[in-house]
Amino acid sequence: MHLFHYFSLSANDSVFSLVNTKNSVNTIAEDLYIKGNFLFADGTKLRTTNLRTVTTTHVGGESKGYNEDYGTNAEFYWITGFVQLTPDMVVLSDAGNNCMRLVDRKTRLTSKYAGICYYSSGKGYEDGADSKFSSPSGVIKDQVKKDMLIIADSGNNALRTMHTNDKVVTTLVKLDRLIEPQQMTQEILSGDLFITAQHSVWRFFYAEQRISLLAGSSSAGFQDGNFRTALFNSPWGLLKIAGEKLIIGDESNLRLRLLDLTAKSVSSICTGSDNTFDGKLSVCQTKMPSSMVVVGKTLYLGTKGKIRKIQG
Repeated sequence: MHLFHYFSLSANDSVFSLVNTKNSVNTIAEDLYIKGNFLFADGTKLRTTNLRTVTTTHVGGESKGYNEDYGTNAEFYWITGFVQLTPDMVVLSDAGNNCMRLVDRKTRLTSKYAGICYYSSGKGYEDGADSKFSSPSGVIKDQVKKDMLIIADSGNNALRTMHTNDKVVTTLVKLDRLIEPQQMTQEILSGDLFITAQHSVWRFFYAEQRISLLAGSSSAGFQDGNFRTALFNSPWGLLKIAGEKLIIGDESNLRLRLLDLTAKSVSSICTGSDNTFDGKLSVCQTKMPSSMVVVGKTLYLGTKGKIRKIQG
């Protein structure tokens, strides 16, 4: 779920490694179809795991490509996000194929959901029923308009909305400075969106239909401190947690970043690239943190090659 969570971090929290993955875990969520499991995007595969002994591939094979088929015969170019419409139906962003895909959990059939779905010629920008996308990334359910999806259309520097009934696409915001929007999290009450982009973090004020830069710039770098001077390098997944804070996976800086929305400051935890280095937040390390989900009092973290958890 991409919502506000009453999860809070403390100095006594620790990071623990759970299961290995092949690629970066671009999205992770509670599995609504298999209770007790977690659903995650692992490169060209959509997989499910109980985080202990069993991890299985639901759809997708080893090779990048495009194929509408059942189970592991289906092909994706790269899964960058997904949302569970119902326990049975999952919409995925297939960035390399420039389109949205639909997975039926019961039959394991993958089909086209929206867009053109071709690597070389499918890229474009068009609203309406015959929509086109360019490297779509994160996708979430709109918590204000319940029958809408919000899609980070990375290659078009845009946020798009799609009606789940007729699949008509409209543009929420398109801005040259919003370079390659990637992932989003949404507040339930205000509907405001927090968005990671190429090297920056943004806020979309839902009621005002206005977007504003929070921190970062158009250039890659690393610097903690106030919002005006903080720098990022390919931030990806994010969540809003207790204490008016955002926790963000700053992939290429190999660390988690904490954005304090009240103090307007940025700090770092879990710095370093040793993905096997568990321990307290002051010493833990993580390689390319990409996605996160809170369940109860535990934050589950998708990284390059592992799913881990942060827990007191």
